[in-house]
Amino acid sequence: MEKKFSLGSQEIDALFPFHFWMDENLMVTSAGPSLLKLIPIEGEVCFSDLFKFKRPVFSIQNSFDSIVEHENQVVILETTVQESLLLLRGQFIKIADHILFVGSPWFTKVEDLDESGLLVTDFAVHDSVTDLLQVLKVSQLALKDISMQRDELDRKNQEIEDLAKFPSEAPNPIMRISLDGQILYANKASDVILSEFNCQVGDQFPNAIDDAFLKTTETDKSVEEEVAVGSRQFSFEFIPFRERGYVNLYGKEITEKKMADEKLVATTERLSTLISNLHAGVLLENEKREIVLTNKKFCDLFGIDAEPDMLIGMDCSESAENTKQLFEDPESFVSDIKAILKNRKPAIGDELQLADGRYLQRDYIPIFVDKQYQGHLWHYVDISEKKHSESELIQAKEIAEHSVIVKEAFLANMSHEIRTPMNGILGMSKLMDSASLPDKYKNYLSAIQKSASNLLIIINDILDLSKIRAGKLELETIGFRVDELINNAVLGVDYLVAQKDLFISVDVQKEVQGKILLGDPVRVNQILTNLLSNAVKFTETGEIKLRCDISENNESHFRLKFSIEDTGIGIPKRVLPEIFDSFKQVDSSTTRKFGGTGLGLSICKLLVDMQEGDIWVQSIEGRGSTFSFEIPFEVGDENDLPADHFTEGDRYDISGTKILLVEDHVVNQIYAMSILEEEGAIIDLAENGREAINKLKEVEFDLVLMDVQMPVLGGIEATQIIRKELKMDIPIIALTANALKGESDLYIKAGMNEYISKPFKDVELLNKIGNLLQLPKVEVLRENDKEQDSLSLAIENKLYDISKLGDMAAGNKVFVEKMLRIFCEETPKSIKLLKDHLDNEEYDKLRSVAHKMKPSIKMMSIDTIAEDVQMIEDFSGKKVNLDQLPSLVNKVVKVCNVVLAQIDAGSSSPLHNRA
Repeated sequence: MEKKFSLGSQEIDALFPFHFWMDENLMVTSAGPSLLKLIPIEGEVCFSDLFKFKRPVFSIQNSFDSIVEHENQVVILETTVQESLLLLRGQFIKIADHILFVGSPWFTKVEDLDESGLLVTDFAVHDSVTDLLQVLKVSQLALKDISMQRDELDRKNQEIEDLAKFPSEAPNPIMRISLDGQILYANKASDVILSEFNCQVGDQFPNAIDDAFLKTTETDKSVEEEVAVGSRQFSFEFIPFRERGYVNLYGKEITEKKMADEKLVATTERLSTLISNLHAGVLLENEKREIVLTNKKFCDLFGIDAEPDMLIGMDCSESAENTKQLFEDPESFVSDIKAILKNRKPAIGDELQLADGRYLQRDYIPIFVDKQYQGHLWHYVDISEKKHSESELIQAKEIAEHSVIVKEAFLANMSHEIRTPMNGILGMSKLMDSASLPDKYKNYLSAIQKSASNLLIIINDILDLSKIRAGKLELETIGFRVDELINNAVLGVDYLVAQKDLFISVDVQKEVQGKILLGDPVRVNQILTNLLSNAVKFTETGEIKLRCDISENNESHFRLKFSIEDTGIGIPKRVLPEIFDSFKQVDSSTTRKFGGTGLGLSICKLLVDMQEGDIWVQSIEGRGSTFSFEIPFEVGDENDLPADHFTEGDRYDISGTKILLVEDHVVNQIYAMSILEEEGAIIDLAENGREAINKLKEVEFDLVLMDVQMPVLGGIEATQIIRKELKMDIPIIALTANALKGESDLYIKAGMNEYISKPFKDVELLNKIGNLLQLPKVEVLRENDKEQDSLSLAIENKLYDISKLGDMAAGNKVFVEKMLRIFCEETPKSIKLLKDHLDNEEYDKLRSVAHKMKPSIKMMSIDTIAEDVQMIEDFSGKKVNLDQLPSLVNKVVKVCNVVLAQIDAGSSSPLHNRA
C-alpha cells in the first residue's frame, strides 16, 4: 500500500515552532508561535521585508524559483527587523505552490539567549539548542571563575615577591623562627596569627601549627601547609636556612580561594550531571585534544562500551580515523574533521549519515579564553526521525507536484477535446452566416453562435484560472494608451447594453487622456470587460459609470484607479467577504437566472494581484455595486507602442500557395479549407501525421498546417520526423486547442515555426501564413469603398425586408401600407435632424434621434445600418469617438435614402420626399 504522509498545523507548530510559510509571491502568510514571539508579523508580509540571506549569500536570490532550487540545503537567515535582530538556521521545503521554512534560532553567544526572552518551552522537544547553551553558559562561568582566581593568585604572588624586600611592610605574614622553635621576627601582617595564638616575638612557635615547621627542620626541605587560623585560612611555606640557624615562614591568606574552590567543585559537579543527562552527545576536548568530559549519550551514539569517566584524559588525535567506518562516507568524515579543527571556527548543523542508516547533526564550538584557544566542544544529536519526517514531506511534495502535472495534462486534453469541435461550430456558423438564409434559420444560427461563444467563455475562464494558479500565466510589458483601452472595453460590451434600457458613461481624468503607460493592456482589458459585463448582466435599467483616476503620480509611474458603478441588484452584505473566491456567486438562483461559472471575479482578483494592485467592492443590496481596482504602471512614450504593420486595408495574397492541411476533425477540415480555398490557395488533406509524412515525400508543398493531437501519429511527433529524418525545412504552423502556457515552447522545440490556437479567426490564420511565407500584401476593398459599392447596387438589391412587418400585420395589407407610409414620412425628418444636430454638435439631441430611429430600422430589417445607428446613439451619448460620427451619420443617411427610393420604386404612387 502506498505510504501517505500529512502534517496538520498543530503538528508543524509542535515539531517546528520557529517555522513560517510563504506563497509563490514570497509573502509570509503564517508563522510558528515561537517565531512570532521574536518577530512581529501581522497579516501578509513580504519575505524580503523580514529576512536576508546570511548563508549562502551569492547563490540564492529573493525569488520563488531560486529558493526552491536551494531547498533541502542548510541556510541561515538574518532578520532585518530592527527590534528583533537574530539568526535562523534551517531549510526550505516546497509544498505545492508554497514554501515551508523549518529551523530554529542560532545563538552564537549566551547573551543572545538571555536577550531573546525565549523559554525552554518555546523550543521543540527534539531541539538541543537550549541544552547546549546551558552547557556553554555554565562552562563559560566556570572558566571565567578559574581565570579570575588565577589572575588574583598571580597578582598576590607578585606582591609577595615585591614586598619580600621590605618584610615589615609586606601585606602577608612573614616570620623567622630559630631551629629550636623561638620566634625571632614577625612583621606587622603576622599580628593576626600571633594574636590568634596568644604569642609574640621571643615566644615559642605555636604548637597548633608547628607540624610543617618540624618537617622542615627534620628534612631540611621546604614544606607547604594550609592552616586554619580562627575563621580564616592561610597557606604557610616554611623555607629552612640551617646554616644560618633559622627557618623563614611566608604566609598568605587563602580564605576567598578556598571558598571559590568549593564553589568550583560544586559547579563542576552540576555541569557533569547536566551533561550526563543531555539528550545530545557531548565531547569536550582541550587544546591537546585530550578528553576533558563526555557523557553517556555520546558513548551510545558511537557504540563506545565504556563509562564516560573512563574516557577522561584520552587522546582523540586519531579518533576520526578510528571511527570513520561508522559513516556512509568515511573519507569525507575524516577530511571534514581535519578542516574544522584547522579553521577553529564554529560549524553548526552539519548532517552526517551513518552506515547503519541513522543521521546525526553535528555542531563544533571552539573555546577561547582571553583570545587563547583552550579546546573545543563537539555536540551530536540523532536526527533520524527528523530526516524520516522530512523524507515524508518531500514525498508528499512530489505527490502534490505530480497531481499538478496530472491536472495540467487533464486541462490540456479537456481544452483540446472541447475547443476542437468548438472551432468547427464557430467556423462553420460563420461560413453559414455569410450565406443567404431565411430569417427563421438566421435566428437559429444566431442562437448557435451565442451558445458556442458563451461555452467558449466558460472554457477560457477555467483555463485562465488554472494557468494563474499554476504560475504559468505571464504578463507582458508594452506601451498602451489608457483612454483607448477604456473605449475598447466599453465597445466590447455595447452589444449587451443595446439589449437593455441602459446607458454607460465614461469619465477619464484629464491627465490620463492620451497618456502612454507600460503594462499588460490585454489583462487590464480582461478585468474591465469582466467587471463591465457583470454590471450589465445584473442591471436592468439605469446607468453604469466607468471612472478612471490617478491615485498616485510621480515622474516614473502612475497608479490608476478604475471604478465601475452600477444601479443593479447589488450584493448581500454576508456575501461580500467571499465575492472574489472561485466558483462563488450570490446564491444558486444567480447561476440559474444570469448564468456564469463564478470564476470571473476570482480571475479579476488574481490578475490584479499579479500586477501588484488591489481590488475591492462596495455594494448595497437592491441599490447597486461599485467595483474598484488600482494597478501601478510605469510611464512610457511613443517608442513603447507596439508596431502594427498590418493595416485594415492590407491582406496577404496567398493565391496559388500549396498548403498541406493535416487535421483529423471533419468540421475543422471543412472550415479551414473553405477559408483557404476562398483566398485562392491550393489545399491537400491528410488526416494524421503518418499520412502527412507520406504526402510530403511525394509532393512539394509551400507550407504545412499541422494539428497537434491526432490518431496514428500526432503533430509534434510528425514534425520531429519531418525535421530529423526527412531533413525538410518547410514552414509548419501548429493548429492547437491546448491553451495552457508552455505549449508554444514545446511546439517550437519540436521544430514548428508558428502556432495558432483554436478556435481561430480567418484573418488570423491568413496573416500567420502570409507573414511566415513573406508573401506580398495587396490592397483590398476598405469599408468605405465597400459601402459605396453596396450603395451603387442598392436599387437592384433590396436593403430592407418587410417580412417582420407582415408577421406583425397578420396578413393585413392595409396595415403594412400604412406603416410603410409612416416610415416614408418620418424617416426624411429624422435623417435631416441627424445632420443638423451633428453640424451643431448637439450630441444629446443626436443620441435621442438615433434612439427613436432604432424601432423603425428593426421593423424594416434594414440590417445594413442597424449597428451604425446603435453606434451613433452610444458615441453621442458617451461623448466618445466623436470623430467617427460624421461617417456613421453619412452612411445612415445614404442607406435610408436608398431604402426610400426602393419603396418608392415598388409603389404605384410616391410615398415620401427624399432628404
